[in-house]
Amino acid sequence: MSTLKVNELDTKSGTTITVAAGKTLAGTDIIGAAQIADDAVGIAQLAATGTASATTVLYGDNTWKAEPTTDTTNIQDDIALLGFKVAANGSLSKYNLRDQVLDAFTDATGVDAGASTGAALKLGYYVGSSVVQTYATVVGTANLTTAMCTESGLVSFNSTNMLDGSTTSYAFHTDSSGVGSYMQIDFGSGKSYSLRRSGYFMETNVNAIWKMQWSDDASTWTDWDSGNTFGGQPTSGGAWHYSGTPANVLGMTHRYWRTYKTSVAAGGNHHTALEFEVYDADSINDMSVVSTATTADAVPTKGNVVVTYTNGAGTAVVGTDLKMYVSRDDGTTYTEATLSSEGTTGGHTILSAHDIDISSQPSGTSMRWKITTHNQSALKETRIQAVSLGWS
Repeated sequence: MSTLKVNELDTKSGTTITVAAGKTLAGTDIIGAAQIADDAVGIAQLAATGTASATTVLYGDNTWKAEPTTDTTNIQDDIALLGFKVAANGSLSKYNLRDQVLDAFTDATGVDAGASTGAALKLGYYVGSSVVQTYATVVGTANLTTAMCTESGLVSFNSTNMLDGSTTSYAFHTDSSGVGSYMQIDFGSGKSYSLRRSGYFMETNVNAIWKMQWSDDASTWTDWDSGNTFGGQPTSGGAWHYSGTPANVLGMTHRYWRTYKTSVAAGGNHHTALEFEVYDADSINDMSVVSTATTADAVPTKGNVVVTYTNGAGTAVVGTDLKMYVSRDDGTTYTEATLSSEGTTGGHTILSAHDIDISSQPSGTSMRWKITTHNQSALKETRIQAVSLGWS
């Protein structure tokens, strides 16, 4: 091997020094960053896998992948709740309130269902919703099709046999189905149902225990009916086995439902049919939602309220489509609050009313708030997210 040692290479003519075809320059520090001209390296020279486009980014593993997205829904809800609490706490000190009650509707315990009408608790908000208290078995109807049914971990799954109404055609078995196997129903975009109960027809000695779960995004799942289970190890002979039918499920409509296996894999016979009973779909209507009573330590003369709301559809006119009232005599007498906007937080609008004169009401210490919505329809849906009531 010959070694050529020079301080500089230059062309005899022209401006290009050519390396013979099939030959390469080897070694280190042959070309540094200073020798690479601006814009000399294009996408084609990167030799990355995937497709470069306006919606992809180049990852460290040299692959083009879809630009990541972040679901900020929960973050926005947290910001809204924080803003609500800041506004409510501000009222407590600024207006010298003796006491205060807040409800962010994580459950229905702060609402008097008997005194309320047309109100349904959805995912952290109240909305006017009328649900007919009847149910339909959606098996074999246009509401439920084989394309809506998917599974994970089930053996010999056959959605056609599961929905054909026959208790003798095999739908699937669970001989090797471990904990976490499931059968899922997706009603489709814009469609949701409130479950009454679900059940499987199981042959003798089927070994499977199930619980029902729901989701609105097919990612985060919540146990239905407090996680109560149905089925058995083994089940009793050829019979229907149903989930429970808990109270207060009206209005809890969701797109995704699934039967989730809680028992380990064990040999047995087949599941042959599904029955899935749902309440009729709800419609948006006017509502009156009333709080449970909170006892004041002395007879109050003034009320203060903070409420946050969102528009599920259309735009509510405060004072016309959305009204709020305060009572000190356990809801017998109410005084309407004149609500004004304090801006938005996390996508929620904050309304407040201060120094509401309730001195003319019959004397009492049983404090309640009431919110009513009006002119509600599919084109106008007002959602009440959180409420604070204070008094002095």
